[in-house]
Amino acid sequence: MKWYLEVLRKYVKFSGRARRTEYWMFFLFNTLISIVLALFERRVQMVPWFTVLYGLAVFLPGCAVAVRRLHDVGKSWTWLLIGLVPIAGGIILIIKLAQSSQPGENRYGLSPEPIEKLEAPLWSIVFFLSILSVLLGFDLWLKGRPVIGIIMTFGIPGILIEILASSEDAIRGRLRRSRTTRS
Repeated sequence: MKWYLEVLRKYVKFSGRARRTEYWMFFLFNTLISIVLALFERRVQMVPWFTVLYGLAVFLPGCAVAVRRLHDVGKSWTWLLIGLVPIAGGIILIIKLAQSSQPGENRYGLSPEPIEKLEAPLWSIVFFLSILSVLLGFDLWLKGRPVIGIIMTFGIPGILIEILASSEDAIRGRLRRSRTTRS
C-alpha cells in the first residue's frame, strides 16, 4: 500500500525514474480498488459514478508513474503511445514496463533500485497469486461467505506482497548461493 500512496504523493511528477515495484504495486492496488468499486456498484445496482470518478482521479498519477517507469528502462514517454496499437502494442508496452532497470545513471536520473535486485518472475508469481486470491475472495463474498471472502480479497494479497518484500534479501542470497553451487 505504501507504493500506491507514494505514487499519489507524486501526483503529476513525470520526471525521474520509478522502480518496477512502485509501478506494479500501484497497478495492483489500482486494479483491486477498481474491482471493489465496480462490484459494489453492481451489487447495489447503481450507476458506476464512483468507478468513473476514481478512474479520473488516478488517470494522471497512473500516466506519471508509467512515464517514470519507462524512464527507468531508458525509454521516453512516447513509448506510452505504442499502447494504443490494438493487442500487440499493449503486449510490447507491458514488456517494456516489466524490464529491469538500467543500472546506475541514465539521461533521466539515478537508478532508484540497488544494482542487484530480485528478478521479476518471483514478483510475477506473487502478483498472479494475489489476483487469483482477490477473484476467489470476491466469488466467496458474493456467494454468502463474506468473512472468508474479505480475508482472501484484502488479507492474502497484502500478506504475500509483504512476505516477499521483507524477505527479498534472504531469497536473493539463496538464489545467489544456488547459482554458485551449480557452476
